[in-house]
Amino acid sequence: MDLVGAPIPPKPATFTPEGAPPGVTPMLTALRGTDGRAWWESRPIIRPRVAIVHTNAAEQEGSSQSQINWGNAAPANTKPHYAINQPTPMKLVPTNRRAIANSTEDWYEKEEDQTDASFWTIAIESADSGTKNDPQVSDFLTVSKHGPVPVPHAELVARILAYESIVWGFPLAPPAEWDGTGVAAHTHPFPHPAYTIQEGKTCPGPKKIRTLFDEILPRAREIRQAWTAPDQTQTPPPAPTISEVPDMILVRNAEPHQFTDGKTYPAGNIVWELVHGELRHVGPDEYAALTTLPITGAYTNAQLARIPRYTKQLTGTVTGTVKVG
Repeated sequence: MDLVGAPIPPKPATFTPEGAPPGVTPMLTALRGTDGRAWWESRPIIRPRVAIVHTNAAEQEGSSQSQINWGNAAPANTKPHYAINQPTPMKLVPTNRRAIANSTEDWYEKEEDQTDASFWTIAIESADSGTKNDPQVSDFLTVSKHGPVPVPHAELVARILAYESIVWGFPLAPPAEWDGTGVAAHTHPFPHPAYTIQEGKTCPGPKKIRTLFDEILPRAREIRQAWTAPDQTQTPPPAPTISEVPDMILVRNAEPHQFTDGKTYPAGNIVWELVHGELRHVGPDEYAALTTLPITGAYTNAQLARIPRYTKQLTGTVTGTVKVG
C-alpha cells in the first residue's frame, strides 16, 4: 500500500471536536444513553493529547451498524470516537468527550501518578476481515463484504490523524512516553497496562501496527502539511489608486546608450518622484533633460495601465523606450 504521494483530500472547512475529515461521516447521535439522549452528552469533557488506533478483532468483519449495535447493547461496551467500518466510516463521539476504548490499570495509574488514559486519548476503531479469516488479524481493509470501499481504511486513518492533530496540536509521531503526546497503537509501543487492562492483548495486530507507523503516519503528515499551508488561491489585491502607489518610480537604462545629443549614457538607475500625481525627475542629473531612454523597470505596461495617471507620464515596455513628459 503506497499512501504518500496520493492526491490530497479536500481541506475541511472547519476543524472542530465534532467534525471529521473527508470520507468519514459524523453520526454523533447513533450511540444513545439510558436517558435517550446522545450518549456523549453525559460524558466528561477531555483534552486529548494521544490518538490510539484499534482493530475490531471480532470473528467476522464488523459493519457500521454492528459497531453501533454493540456500543448500545450495554453501558460499558466499547464506544470509540471513530469507527472505520463499512458501509459508513463514522465519528461517533466528539473528541473533547471521554469515550470507552482506552483504559489504564488502576495500579499502574497509582504507580505512575497519572489519570486513566481515557481522559486524554482519542480512540480510533478499525474493521478487519475477522479472526476466522485471519487469526493474526488482517491489515486495514481495502475491500469489504459490507459494500464498496471508496477510500482505503489506512487512508481514512491518516486523514483522521491529520484532522485531529490540527484540532488538538499533538505531533504525528509516536509518544516518547506512554503518557506523552502523539500517535500510538493500542498495545504498541506501550503494551499492557498503559492503554489496555487486558494482559497479553496485541491489538491492533502486527500488520496494522506496521502500516500505522510505516505508511499512515507519513501520509498523515503529508495531509496536515497541505491542509495547514497558506492559501495560494486568494483573490489578488485591487489595482492601486493614486494615493496607494509608491512615492518613487525607478527605471533602468538597460545598457550604455547614445542619445540624439551624441552623448553616451552609462547603464544605471533613473528615478522620478511622484508629487501630487505628477512625475518629477530626481536623478541622476545627467538624465534630467532627456525625453526618451531605453529601460528595464519595476513596472510593466500591464502594471502601468492600471494606474491611469502614470500612463500620461510614463509609457513603454520593459525592454523598449520610455517617454517622459
